[in-house]
Amino acid sequence: GTLVWLRRNETHLFIGAECRAEAKRESGPFHAPAIRQDDPAIDAGDWFEVTAASDAAGAAPLRVRMDPAGHVLDEKGGESAWNLSCEARAAAQAGKRGWTAEIAIPWSDLGFAEAPKEGQALRLGFARRSVAPDGSAEQSAWLMDPRKRGHGLEGLGHAITVGKNR
Repeated sequence: GTLVWLRRNETHLFIGAECRAEAKRESGPFHAPAIRQDDPAIDAGDWFEVTAASDAAGAAPLRVRMDPAGHVLDEKGGESAWNLSCEARAAAQAGKRGWTAEIAIPWSDLGFAEAPKEGQALRLGFARRSVAPDGSAEQSAWLMDPRKRGHGLEGLGHAITVGKNR
Protein backbone atom coordinates (compact mmCIF):
# COMPACT_ATOMS: atom_id res chain seq x y z
CA GLY A 1 0.00 0.00 0.00
CA THR A 2 0.88 3.66 -0.21
CA LEU A 3 0.39 6.34 2.44
CA VAL A 4 0.42 10.02 1.46
CA TRP A 5 0.77 13.03 3.76
CA LEU A 6 0.20 16.67 2.83
CA ARG A 7 1.35 19.78 4.62
CA ARG A 8 1.60 23.39 3.55
CA ASN A 9 3.18 26.66 4.52
CA GLU A 10 3.18 30.14 3.01
CA THR A 11 5.52 29.13 0.17
CA HIS A 12 5.19 25.38 -0.54
CA LEU A 13 2.94 22.35 -0.71
CA PHE A 14 4.75 19.39 0.90
CA ILE A 15 3.94 15.82 -0.15
CA GLY A 16 5.31 12.77 1.61
CA ALA A 17 4.62 9.23 0.41
CA GLU A 18 5.46 5.91 2.02
CA CYS A 19 5.49 3.27 -0.72
CA ARG A 20 5.29 -0.03 1.09
CA ALA A 21 6.40 -3.35 -0.38
CA GLU A 22 3.44 -5.48 -1.44
CA ALA A 23 2.86 -8.79 0.37
CA LYS A 24 3.32 -10.82 -2.84
CA ARG A 25 6.73 -9.31 -3.40
CA GLU A 26 9.98 -9.75 -1.55
CA SER A 27 11.12 -6.64 0.29
CA GLY A 28 13.45 -4.64 -2.01
CA PRO A 29 15.40 -4.14 -4.06
CA PHE A 30 13.06 -1.79 -5.85
CA HIS A 31 13.27 -1.41 -9.58
CA ALA A 32 14.78 1.93 -10.60
CA PRO A 33 16.41 1.94 -14.04
CA ALA A 34 19.66 3.88 -14.41
CA ILE A 35 18.40 7.05 -16.04
CA ARG A 36 19.00 10.77 -16.22
CA GLN A 37 16.73 13.60 -15.04
CA ASP A 38 13.47 13.86 -17.03
CA ASP A 39 14.11 10.52 -18.76
CA PRO A 40 10.85 8.73 -19.73
CA ALA A 41 12.61 5.44 -18.85
CA ILE A 42 11.42 6.13 -15.30
CA ASP A 43 8.12 4.61 -16.49
CA ALA A 44 9.74 1.14 -16.59
CA GLY A 45 10.34 0.92 -12.84
CA ASP A 46 8.71 1.62 -9.50
CA TRP A 47 7.47 5.21 -9.10
CA PHE A 48 5.23 7.55 -7.15
CA GLU A 49 3.49 10.43 -8.89
CA VAL A 50 1.64 13.54 -7.81
CA THR A 51 -0.42 15.64 -10.21
CA ALA A 52 -1.57 19.00 -8.89
CA ALA A 53 -2.91 22.40 -9.97
CA SER A 54 -4.86 25.35 -8.69
CA ASP A 55 -8.60 25.09 -9.24
CA ALA A 56 -8.57 28.22 -11.40
CA ALA A 57 -9.99 28.07 -14.92
CA GLY A 58 -7.25 27.36 -17.43
CA ALA A 59 -4.77 26.10 -14.81
CA ALA A 60 -2.20 23.71 -16.25
CA PRO A 61 -1.65 20.59 -14.14
CA LEU A 62 1.86 19.91 -12.89
CA ARG A 63 3.05 16.29 -12.73
CA VAL A 64 6.02 15.06 -10.70
CA ARG A 65 7.02 11.38 -10.88
CA MET A 66 9.80 10.02 -8.66
CA ASP A 67 11.46 6.62 -8.39
CA PRO A 68 13.18 4.98 -5.38
CA ALA A 69 16.58 6.28 -6.54
CA GLY A 70 15.33 9.89 -6.47
CA HIS A 71 15.12 10.37 -10.25
CA VAL A 72 12.43 12.90 -11.15
CA LEU A 73 10.32 13.32 -14.27
CA ASP A 74 8.33 16.57 -14.22
CA GLU A 75 6.06 18.35 -16.65
CA LYS A 76 3.43 21.04 -16.69
CA GLY A 77 0.44 21.07 -19.00
CA GLY A 78 1.89 18.07 -20.84
CA GLU A 79 5.13 19.93 -21.65
CA SER A 80 8.02 17.66 -20.67
CA ALA A 81 10.57 20.42 -21.35
CA TRP A 82 9.16 22.34 -18.36
CA ASN A 83 11.06 21.89 -15.09
CA LEU A 84 10.17 22.59 -11.48
CA SER A 85 11.42 25.93 -10.24
CA CYS A 86 14.71 26.03 -8.42
CA GLU A 87 12.74 26.24 -5.16
CA ALA A 88 11.20 22.79 -5.64
CA ARG A 89 12.86 19.91 -3.85
CA ALA A 90 12.50 16.15 -4.12
CA ALA A 91 14.18 13.23 -2.35
CA ALA A 92 13.70 9.47 -2.08
CA GLN A 93 15.01 6.85 0.29
CA ALA A 94 14.67 3.06 -0.05
CA GLY A 95 14.45 0.75 2.96
CA LYS A 96 13.75 -2.92 3.69
CA ARG A 97 9.96 -2.58 3.69
CA GLY A 98 9.50 0.06 1.06
CA TRP A 99 10.66 3.48 0.04
CA THR A 100 9.66 7.05 0.70
CA ALA A 101 9.29 10.06 -1.55
CA GLU A 102 9.29 13.67 -0.40
CA ILE A 103 8.36 16.52 -2.71
CA ALA A 104 8.12 20.25 -1.96
CA ILE A 105 6.39 22.29 -4.66
CA PRO A 106 6.23 26.10 -4.58
CA TRP A 107 2.69 27.45 -4.78
CA SER A 108 3.79 29.53 -7.76
CA ASP A 109 4.56 26.33 -9.73
CA LEU A 110 0.95 25.29 -9.12
CA GLY A 111 -0.45 28.54 -10.48
CA PHE A 112 -1.10 30.34 -7.18
CA ALA A 113 0.00 33.95 -6.77
CA GLU A 114 0.11 33.33 -3.00
CA ALA A 115 -0.55 30.42 -0.66
CA PRO A 116 -4.17 29.26 -0.78
CA LYS A 117 -6.40 30.55 1.99
CA GLU A 118 -8.36 28.23 4.27
CA GLY A 119 -11.24 26.69 2.33
CA GLN A 120 -9.63 27.26 -1.07
CA ALA A 121 -9.55 24.26 -3.42
CA LEU A 122 -6.72 22.76 -5.35
CA ARG A 123 -6.73 19.76 -7.67
CA LEU A 124 -4.73 16.65 -6.72
CA GLY A 125 -4.11 13.11 -7.91
CA PHE A 126 -1.66 10.46 -6.76
CA ALA A 127 -0.50 7.30 -8.50
CA ARG A 128 2.00 4.54 -7.81
CA ARG A 129 3.56 1.80 -9.90
CA SER A 130 5.20 -1.21 -8.30
CA VAL A 131 7.25 -3.83 -10.19
CA ALA A 132 7.57 -7.34 -8.73
CA PRO A 133 10.76 -9.43 -9.07
CA ASP A 134 9.11 -11.44 -11.88
CA GLY A 135 8.69 -8.21 -13.87
CA SER A 136 4.93 -7.95 -13.42
CA ALA A 137 3.73 -4.45 -12.59
CA GLU A 138 0.81 -3.10 -10.62
CA GLN A 139 -0.47 0.45 -10.74
CA SER A 140 -2.86 2.19 -8.35
CA ALA A 141 -4.28 5.71 -8.21
CA TRP A 142 -6.10 7.94 -5.75
CA LEU A 143 -8.55 10.62 -6.85
CA MET A 144 -7.48 10.35 -10.43
CA ASP A 145 -9.36 8.89 -13.37
CA PRO A 146 -6.66 7.24 -15.54
CA ARG A 147 -8.99 7.37 -18.56
CA LYS A 148 -8.76 11.17 -18.41
CA ARG A 149 -4.98 11.30 -17.97
CA GLY A 150 -3.49 14.12 -19.96
CA HIS A 151 -6.88 15.81 -20.35
CA GLY A 152 -6.43 18.73 -17.97
CA LEU A 153 -8.04 18.88 -14.56
CA GLU A 154 -11.08 16.62 -15.15
CA GLY A 155 -9.40 13.49 -13.79
CA LEU A 156 -8.11 15.09 -10.58
CA GLY A 157 -9.83 15.20 -7.23
CA HIS A 158 -10.55 18.31 -5.18
CA ALA A 159 -8.63 19.01 -1.97
CA ILE A 160 -9.75 21.80 0.33
CA THR A 161 -7.19 23.60 2.49
CA VAL A 162 -7.94 23.65 6.22
CA GLY A 163 -6.17 25.21 9.16
CA LYS A 164 -3.45 27.80 9.05
CA ASN A 165 -0.35 27.64 6.89
CA ARG A 166 2.62 26.48 8.99
